Amino acid sequence: EVLLLNGDGNTMYEWESSGIMNNMCKMNKQIQCMFNMGFSVTALNLNVGSVEDFEEMFDELTKFGVLSGRPVFVVTPELSSQVLFDLANQPEKLQKIVAG
Repeated sequence: EVLLLNGDGNTMYEWESSGIMNNMCKMNKQIQCMFNMGFSVTALNLNVGSVEDFEEMFDELTKFGVLSGRPVFVVTPELSSQVLFDLANQPEKLQKIVAG
């Protein structure tokens, strides 16, 4: 699963308008045809200020079936997403949320 995040500088819709999301979907279709498996791509605005908020957001996305609950690949264009750096300092939470 791929989670595309945006912070203060732009919105989740820029993943679509830039063509990045479309390219990921095309790649996903190729993977599905070749290996009979695929991945999900979810874009959202990151409106969280702490690791706990990020974890709560992850749990809510899992609860409503947007994410599976397994660790995901997180992509963010902004280094200002301090919560991701804070998450890196909490290995037990990092392993729950972030793949790789």
